[in-house]
Amino acid sequence: MFKRQICIKPIAGFTLTELLVGGAISFLLVTLSGYGLVSILTTSTTTNAQNERRVELNRAGNFIAREIRTAAKIIQDASVTSEQPTAFLPGISPSISQVQPVLMLKMAQTSLVPIIYYLATPPNGIWQGPKAIYRWGPAYDDQGTYINPDAPTLWPHEPLIDLIESDGSLPICETGWDGSGTPGFFACVNATGEIAKVYQTGRINKVLDQTDAYRYSTTTAIRALKIAQNSSGASDSESSSSSNSCILLMDEDSIDNDIPSIEQAAQSKGISVDALINKNNPTQQGNPAFLWNTSYSGDTVTIPTGQTGDEGVFSLPQILNGKNGSLSFNDFLAGNEPQADLDEVQNVQPLGNAQLNDLVGKSCTAIVYDSDISINVDPLQANLQGARLGQFNFTVQAVVLSSELSNLTIRVD
Repeated sequence: MFKRQICIKPIAGFTLTELLVGGAISFLLVTLSGYGLVSILTTSTTTNAQNERRVELNRAGNFIAREIRTAAKIIQDASVTSEQPTAFLPGISPSISQVQPVLMLKMAQTSLVPIIYYLATPPNGIWQGPKAIYRWGPAYDDQGTYINPDAPTLWPHEPLIDLIESDGSLPICETGWDGSGTPGFFACVNATGEIAKVYQTGRINKVLDQTDAYRYSTTTAIRALKIAQNSSGASDSESSSSSNSCILLMDEDSIDNDIPSIEQAAQSKGISVDALINKNNPTQQGNPAFLWNTSYSGDTVTIPTGQTGDEGVFSLPQILNGKNGSLSFNDFLAGNEPQADLDEVQNVQPLGNAQLNDLVGKSCTAIVYDSDISINVDPLQANLQGARLGQFNFTVQAVVLSSELSNLTIRVD
């Protein structure tokens, strides 16, 4: 036993060189793994931040674009202080600094007192800099209509989006367009004040205090311009029935608060008919979009079109002439023509069943009046004075035969 124990060889261990080499390899592997993990986390964090910024900027851009569409006019240069209402500056909090108006929208609902989108340095707190975009204008109620549209002193200054960059290069406007703003929030407006291209550049916070930027832009025209272009785009040899769009007039025979299909649509949404079709706020200045369009589109309803001799739907000629001479088509659609000029408008045509059939498949915008539209047959003239409910946008899907004039089945757009 003693000899056998003597003959057993001792187990050999690692040499110092082997330990050093193994440690170096392990350190390299750990370093590479850590670098890969940090790279993955950085990429994931950046991607998530980019997606969040993209969603936030898109939402802010869509909100601004929707208000541009319903505007009567866009002020070409928002930096002109004489265009700013006297109630604008006094309402700004002292903690907000470096105020710079960028986009000013004249709205029919506000008696053309402009709503202002501006850039400013926010106070320390929940809203982060370097800059934030603010909106000064009437607030919205639960049904999406303006609160106190005629009282600018009561309009709030509300932040729309923060983390807006202050540095970078300014966008370049097209020839004849005016631009105002900074690299973080900039607007180009065409010479007629009907189209605006709005740029936003948002900051993206990455890991290790690194930042990046994401730019979003959108080009939007006031809806009245689009309608006018669709109306006047056809040549003289083309009839209105050959177009996929149409412009109509409607009165209370077709759109009112005692029509069963409209009452049912309002009840399904838990709001009043008057709110749905702007009946609670008729106006002689401007043609605001229906709440039905801006907040509750998609409904399919059937509406009447009046009776023979008391029609409720009318077509407009491509060239408007009234008692005092020619009318601007665009101003008429925006609701900016003076009441005195809206009498004896020539060639406003009441629609019978044949003309109603031609509307199927067309996307239409109707200027809706709060009362009957008076028509003289010889010569063919209409009195288009009086209060209006606004613009109603829909697509005609079918004509439903009736004992009098046919009904229209429409989809609210």
